[in-house]
Amino acid sequence: MFVKNERERVFAYSYHTACDRHGWILQSYVTAANVHDSQAFFELFERVKQEVKQRPKDVCIDAGYKTPAIAKYLLEQEIHPIWPYTRPKTKEGFFRKSEFAYDEHFDCYLCPNNQVLSYSTTNREGYREYKSNPSVCKTCPYLEKCTGSKSHTKWLHAMFGKITTKKPSTYDMCRSIGSCMNEEKRQSNEVLQI
Repeated sequence: MFVKNERERVFAYSYHTACDRHGWILQSYVTAANVHDSQAFFELFERVKQEVKQRPKDVCIDAGYKTPAIAKYLLEQEIHPIWPYTRPKTKEGFFRKSEFAYDEHFDCYLCPNNQVLSYSTTNREGYREYKSNPSVCKTCPYLEKCTGSKSHTKWLHAMFGKITTKKPSTYDMCRSIGSCMNEEKRQSNEVLQI
């Protein structure tokens, strides 16, 4: 049962398909509509691997599949994920995430005032969370451009820290399936679209 709003409940489903570069369906997988796309990915991908009997070099996936768990899974298998660009969700007048520098050696971010945001935890969605020291932020001249938090704490969420900041051209700049594959990849049979 899928709940559209407080008055309307409907029986609904999602039909997940995996296609080759020509648009031919390789496999499909049906789930209840209340199952998030990212949960269906792993089963669908395993079905495709069994059907095709080879590992693709690239996988072009919809935004619903853009999660840290899927990215990690594909990268560990040396498969290149290609997904749509996600526009930054920064409020107007505040610093963008790109204005915070990631330090790979210490696994932390540096704010525009050169203060450290330390790794705090990894949330349920798989994003790494970094937070500032509120006692330092309380006296910062950039506080109003950095956070609106009453506790004077800045939080940053990163997929893997290094991947989201060091390789934006492939992972974040892709605007559509057609434009994200260069001519060489279009000629290849090794691109899987989900």
